[in-house]
Amino acid sequence: MGTLLLVLLTLITLHEITDQDLPPAIVVPAVGVATLATVGGLVSSFSDSISARLAVPVIIFSFCAVGIGLFMAIFLYTLLLRRLLFKGWPAAPQTASLFMFVGPVGQSGAALQLLGSAADTYNRFGGYSKGTFLTRMAAMPLEVMCVLLGLLLLGLGMVWLIIAFYAMFYRAFRRELTWGIEWNAIIFPVGTLTTSTILFGIEMDSPFFKVITGILLVFLVLVFFINLAFTVWNVFKGNLLIVRDDPRVKQQLEEEQKEE
Repeated sequence: MGTLLLVLLTLITLHEITDQDLPPAIVVPAVGVATLATVGGLVSSFSDSISARLAVPVIIFSFCAVGIGLFMAIFLYTLLLRRLLFKGWPAAPQTASLFMFVGPVGQSGAALQLLGSAADTYNRFGGYSKGTFLTRMAAMPLEVMCVLLGLLLLGLGMVWLIIAFYAMFYRAFRRELTWGIEWNAIIFPVGTLTTSTILFGIEMDSPFFKVITGILLVFLVLVFFINLAFTVWNVFKGNLLIVRDDPRVKQQLEEEQKEE
């Protein structure tokens, strides 16, 4: 959460960036805050012998984290979508960075499901039982609401996923698709959506969501091995980690020679 606020306040203070220059990676802090909420849901649900007195503050804070990450992502989506509409697809090597758009909504959906389950299924609110909200009676509709909101976010995540896939196929059809380090940005965002679908499969006992989860998982494994192969190959050629021939250094030397 601190990283998200630091990035936002720095951009506002410096205001040296236009919406056309915003990279898709700007949504990463929003994903980080949603991940914090997901961890809170896991801790409050599956920690051994955790008390309701300890679990409830974690759940409440995690709900707040979902709100911060999700609404910040929606604000950034507006600017990033405007950039796509005015400037078109990113450069061919950066096309895979569009998958980052999936991360905030996928992670937020998974977090909401885990938090709703912690409140009701694992009876954290019932064990606390204070006020009108932190009770067993309030936890039951809360979990239903979390599942509903998770479905809404899943729909938005699928839209971004289809857009990213279309961009990749568009570049491949034009023979412009090349591997870059940005391909590593595919795994985590799509993984958040996979977490959400498997939770829906468990919650609804739905074969459809289980099949979708399997398809996404196979895709992630394939992308992982593709990235691994290209990374090893580029390290061996000296294009990553240890750069034997840096074109930027060459360009700088040529400019210095021209000035002399």
